[in-house]
Amino acid sequence: MPSRSLPFARRVACATLALSLGTALPALADEDVDPLFEEPAPVDRAETIRDLITLGLASEDAAVRAWALRAAAAHGDRAWRDTIAGELDNAQFTVRLNAALALLDLNHRARDAQARITEDLATGDAQTRAYVLDRVFPLLPEATRARVLRDGVARMDEELALRQTLAQLARRATGAEHAVLEAGADIDDAERRAWYVDPVRRAAREEGLGLAGRLVAQRDAERQREGLAILQAIATADARAAAAPLLRSSHAAVAQEAGLYLARFGDTGALQNVRDLALNADMDVELRIEALRIVRDTAPQMFSMEQLQEAIPGSGVELRAALHEAIGATRSPEAVAWLEALLDADFAEERMDAISGIGFSGVERHVETVGQILASQGAVNIRVRAARALGHLGGDAAAQRLVTALRMERDSDVKAQIVLAMGDTGSADAAQPILYEFARNDDTVTAAGLDALRALGNTEIAPQLVSVANNYRNASLRWRAALVLTHLDPALGAERLIAMLDRPPAGFESDLAGLPADLRRQVDARLLRHANPEIAEAALARVRSHADGGLEFLRPLALDAASAEVRRVAINAVTNARQPQDAELLTELTRHRDRQVRLQAWAALAEMRDTDQEQLFADQLGTTDVAVRVIAAYGLIRMGRAS
Repeated sequence: MPSRSLPFARRVACATLALSLGTALPALADEDVDPLFEEPAPVDRAETIRDLITLGLASEDAAVRAWALRAAAAHGDRAWRDTIAGELDNAQFTVRLNAALALLDLNHRARDAQARITEDLATGDAQTRAYVLDRVFPLLPEATRARVLRDGVARMDEELALRQTLAQLARRATGAEHAVLEAGADIDDAERRAWYVDPVRRAAREEGLGLAGRLVAQRDAERQREGLAILQAIATADARAAAAPLLRSSHAAVAQEAGLYLARFGDTGALQNVRDLALNADMDVELRIEALRIVRDTAPQMFSMEQLQEAIPGSGVELRAALHEAIGATRSPEAVAWLEALLDADFAEERMDAISGIGFSGVERHVETVGQILASQGAVNIRVRAARALGHLGGDAAAQRLVTALRMERDSDVKAQIVLAMGDTGSADAAQPILYEFARNDDTVTAAGLDALRALGNTEIAPQLVSVANNYRNASLRWRAALVLTHLDPALGAERLIAMLDRPPAGFESDLAGLPADLRRQVDARLLRHANPEIAEAALARVRSHADGGLEFLRPLALDAASAEVRRVAINAVTNARQPQDAELLTELTRHRDRQVRLQAWAALAEMRDTDQEQLFADQLGTTDVAVRVIAAYGLIRMGRAS
C-alpha cells in the first residue's frame, strides 16, 4: 500500500497508474497481487485540500495561485497569513487582488488590502479596473466598497479611465457607487463635473436623485440646470418633488425651465410662474408661446381675457395665434363673443387669429362656421388654420367636415394638416378615411396619417394597418406603421416590429421609448442578440441600468450572444449574482471553451456555498486543471465539507 508520507502528486500518479493498469490486465490471485496494485487507501480530503493549497501557493499559474490564496484564507491556518500578505505586490493583478480579498476575509492587514484594491482601481489599466469593478467589488462589504470607490476615483488622473469608471458606476444599483457620483456636485470645473452628471442622467435611475438633489441645492445656475436635467430624465413623482425648489431659484432662466417642466403636471406654483412668463413682453417669443400652450392645456382659467388682449399688440404671427388660442380656451362668454366678432374683421390676420381661438372655445356651433371656412378653398394658410381648429373642436361633426375637405383638397401639405386634425378629433369616423389615403402613396400625407391613427387609438383598424407596415414603398414609413400598429394592437404589431429590428432605420432607438413595457422587454431581448455589435451594445447599456443590473435579460445570453461584449457582460452578471437558480447555467459554463470563463463559473458556484454541490466539487479535486482543483478545495472549505 502506498505510504501516506509520499508527496501528494506521487500518490495521485500511483493511484492513476493503478487504475489504468487494473483495467488492462487479467485478474490475479490474491496472493499474487503486487503491493503497487493494491486498492488505494481512502482519500483523506482534508489532507488533499491542504496539499492542493500548498501546491497552488507555489504555482506560476496566476489563476492557480490566486485561488490558492483565497482557499488558504478560507482554511484559516495562521501559518499561511504571511504568505498571503506577501502577494499584495505580485506583478499579476489577479494574484495581488485575490491576496487582498483573502486578507479582508481574514481581517488581517485589512488596511493594506484595501489600499491594494484602491491603487489598482486608481492606476490600473483597463483590464485591471474591469476586474476590480466586475469581480472584486461584488465580494466586498458595502462600507469597504464605498471607501475604495471614493479614494480610487479621487486619485484617477487619466480622463478616459475616470469617465469609463463613472459610467459603470451610474448603471449600478447600490448606494456606495452613487455616493461616489454625488461628490461630482462639488466639482467646480464644468467639463469634469459633466463626467459625473451625464452618465447619471442617461441611466435615469432613482439612485440619481442623490446627485440631482445636491446639484439643485447649489447656488450657481449651471449646477441647478444639470440637476433639473437628471430629474427630468428620472421622471417620477419623487423627481418632480425634488425639482420644486427650483421654482424659487434666484436664476430666472432656471426658474422658468423648472416652471415649464412642472406646470405640465399641474403644479400650482409652477403654473403661476408660467402664466407670468407667458404675459411678460420682455421674454423670448418661443418661450412665451410654450408657456401659453402649457397654461392653455392645463389651467386656462388662470388667464383673464383682458391680460391676453393686452399682450396682442406688436406680437408676431405665431405669438398672436397662441394668445388667441388661450383666449378661446378660457371659454368665457366674453371671449367667445369677441372671437366671433373677429371673424368679420377687415384684416386676414385677425380672421385667422379668430379661427385659432374658436378652435379652443368648445362651442359646438363653431364646427359649422369653421367647416364652411375650410370648404371655401380660400388661401392655404386660412385652410390650414381652419383644419387645425376643427381638430381642436373635436367630435364626429368636426371629423365629418374634415373628411369632406380631404376629398376635395389637392395641396399635399394642406391634406397632411387635415389628416392630423382628423386624428385630434377623437372620432372613430376619422380612421377609415385616413387609411384610404395610404393607397395614394403620398409620403407627406401618409406620415401625417400614421400620427393621426396613433392619436385616435382606434384598435379596430389595426388589421388594416398591417399591409402598410408590410408593403408601403417607403421603408421608414413601414417602420413607423409598425410602431403605430404596436400601440394600437401590441399582439398584432409586436411580431412585425421585432422582425424589422433586423434592419432598423437610423435613429430607431428614440422611436422605441413609448412602447408598452412588456413589448419593450421583448425588443430589448431581441436587440441584445443583434448581429450588429453596435446595436447590441447600445441595448446592453440600457438594460444594465435596470434595478437588477439587467440580469433578467442577460442570463439567457451567457452562452450564445452574438456580441462578444454582451456575452462577456452576461457571464459577469450571472457569476456575480451567484443565484441558486443559476446553478445549472453556471455548471454549463464550467464546460465553456474559454478557460477564464470556466474558472469564473467554478468560482461563482464555490461562492454560493451550496452543500448540494459537494459531490460535484469533490469530483474536481483530481481534475487535470489545477486551478479548478484549487477552486474546488476553496468551495468545499466554504461549504464546511473540507474533511
